[in-house]
Amino acid sequence: RLVRSQDRSTADRAVEQVAAGGWSTAAGVMPPPGDDVPLTRERVLSARFAPTLLAVLGLALAVGAAMAHHGVPRPGGVAVSAGPLWFVGAATVVGAFGWAWRRRLSLPGPVLSLATLVVASQTAMYREPTVVVSARHIGLVEFLLANGQLDRSTDIYQAWAGLFSSAAVNVASAGITNVFLYAACWAVVAAPTMAFVVSMLARHFLDERRAWLAGLIFALASSLNTVFFAPQVIGFLFAITILVLLITPRGVTPSFGLPVRVVLVAILSVALAVTHQISPYMLTFALGTLVLFRLVRPWWVPAIPLAPAVVWALLNRNLLGRYVDSSAFGQLFSNLTPPDNAVGTSPVALANRLTFLVPALALVVVGLIALYVLIRTRNRTTWALAAASASSVVIMLGTSYGNEGIFRVALFALPWLAILACVPLPPPATPRAQQLVRTAAAVGVVALLAVNVLGQSGMDWARVIRRGDVDAVTWVENGAPDGSVILALGTGLTLPNDSTARYPETDWYGRQGIPHGDGSGFPSESGAAYDAQADLQALTRSFLTIEGTRHYAIITDSMGAYDQRYGNQSFADHLQLAKAVARSPLWKPVYSAPGAQVYQLRAER
Repeated sequence: RLVRSQDRSTADRAVEQVAAGGWSTAAGVMPPPGDDVPLTRERVLSARFAPTLLAVLGLALAVGAAMAHHGVPRPGGVAVSAGPLWFVGAATVVGAFGWAWRRRLSLPGPVLSLATLVVASQTAMYREPTVVVSARHIGLVEFLLANGQLDRSTDIYQAWAGLFSSAAVNVASAGITNVFLYAACWAVVAAPTMAFVVSMLARHFLDERRAWLAGLIFALASSLNTVFFAPQVIGFLFAITILVLLITPRGVTPSFGLPVRVVLVAILSVALAVTHQISPYMLTFALGTLVLFRLVRPWWVPAIPLAPAVVWALLNRNLLGRYVDSSAFGQLFSNLTPPDNAVGTSPVALANRLTFLVPALALVVVGLIALYVLIRTRNRTTWALAAASASSVVIMLGTSYGNEGIFRVALFALPWLAILACVPLPPPATPRAQQLVRTAAAVGVVALLAVNVLGQSGMDWARVIRRGDVDAVTWVENGAPDGSVILALGTGLTLPNDSTARYPETDWYGRQGIPHGDGSGFPSESGAAYDAQADLQALTRSFLTIEGTRHYAIITDSMGAYDQRYGNQSFADHLQLAKAVARSPLWKPVYSAPGAQVYQLRAER
């Protein structure tokens, strides 16, 4: 429908104006209020893009609410901490998407706003990366800025440093001094870009509206793989872009000829090969699957991303030994087992379980919908989509990828499942059934957003980097003599260590990484039975068995939050330990930052 109007003469004039103006209104627009009001291009465009403006307004409202509550992470996560205004903004963005979908108006704005909603709110509230491992990546950037070159003999990160090298160029060119803030803002750009490239991939199989719906499903259902400053994120973007360039369904003429597409894919493949270890192989398996279904031609194109990845792996094979375990070959289910960071004796917090189990359930639901569509359609395209989603599992026959393989598999399988779930089926036979389908779809979008909020922010209190922790770590790494060792008096998984240019010169240990107690590193007693002073003395004795130029200890509020959520140690017991080290004759305070204290062994100068 070009226009919706009960006045035929108004509609006819609108058609004539559109034809004369030479501009497209394929999405449809609302009619003018009366015959005396002309339907101009500006009115049509403003009606078409009105949901985009509403979505941007809602996004700004939510981000503004988060910004107004700037501070350290709180147990409720970003949405609860930001208050009611955040939920008003989120509801506005959802409403904008519903309006655009119902009236066949422009969808990109609402979809990309929903994809960005949580990540942008976290950046506004915390102004730090939301995943601690980002600090390790920031350390690589700082190393490059300080030394001007890589040292591939140092570690595997410096060998696959595409992301870090590009970030160093950006930071140096723009004169950025706070790389942590750069990393936090980088995620805000990456989140909508991932939704966008998945939508472009979906356009090979779906109409434009359903392609954007597939991009939205991917963005909201992928919260198990949080978007942060990491090589796997840029590796995913490169891989999907390569797929967009190479997939050529029968009857579709590519925008570029094969030679141009091969050159572009070759350039992206080289960048991918030096950026992420596993993504090129997952991409190769997906391309090989699509070749079998004649959706990618010619047959040899999977070799384009594979060749540079294999060459680069061979050049750095000395670094891969510790990551390749022959016992993992053929152990698919073992390799797909997710990591378990709970090492204590206390129950894992409900918030922890919900943060991971609910998004996992959402992935299962998307997979079941995709399976239902496959059963109903069963044509070459839908079988190809199903096979492509399963292809990412193949590489897990040979590696566990540090017990994170399940997350990479979910990341690379979800675009295909989202596209398959959006393949149109015959409409229901009765109006009542059609209304039920529309209602279920609306509820599904709202539910997916709720899952996304929970999955990305439910563990904010335990895993978002804190500025005080950054300052304390920076002080130690920049000031400690080479060969110093630092003990985290709690889990080491919350510290942004190895984030400075001097990261190779010091060694960090979490209490679960030193011989102590029953092997877990954490005490089995809790509450009134917990003796913080005795725990500290035992930890100190164990730590002194590790040789180092100097011995430091650090304790932070974030450690207590993480250990509480994972059942390692209660937050109350953690506070008792913090008081014990502050009073201990063995340790002297040498640095303090908000929520973080650094101590040095008194026997050392």
